[in-house]
Amino acid sequence: MSTPSRIAAVVHILSLAIWAALILAAGLAAAVAFPTMKPLNPTLPEFSAYPHDHWLIAAGLVANRIFTITDTASIALAGIAILSAFVLVTQPTPRERLLWLLALAAAAITLAYSLAILRPRMDRNLIEFWTTARAGQVQTADAARHRFDDDHPTASRLISAQLAFVTLALGTISWSLASRRP
Repeated sequence: MSTPSRIAAVVHILSLAIWAALILAAGLAAAVAFPTMKPLNPTLPEFSAYPHDHWLIAAGLVANRIFTITDTASIALAGIAILSAFVLVTQPTPRERLLWLLALAAAAITLAYSLAILRPRMDRNLIEFWTTARAGQVQTADAARHRFDDDHPTASRLISAQLAFVTLALGTISWSLASRRP
């Protein structure tokens, strides 16, 4: 394997590994933030006009920030993975190449759908929820919260699928490169 191919392989594997780690870390942060915040039952002065579930707002503010950072980093990491894949495209055997490229494409597609379609809609509903909750418009806030909640299972499935595809791409290319004869 040439030096540019070796560099591309390292960059590719690292970008996929970091991408997968970020997805896991964001999920872990949300899985810890919400159950931790609920029994604390905080009261948020900024949302004093909204009588329900301040714990959910507090945890949501933190989790949303984490997901925004993760999404931004995922775009960069997906780009790096795709660019480095162009250098590596002839390295795996044809069967491994097909699985690797399909997994990489599926990871990119799930990320793109999430960021271009689902996340903007969820963000609009979340911002409307927070804005109207601050203003004490309880019915409007609750309606926005329910619209956000309706999209949440889809978002969770997309994140899980993205993680599975990134991990499959990482495993396939790593296996392929590790099993090559010198």
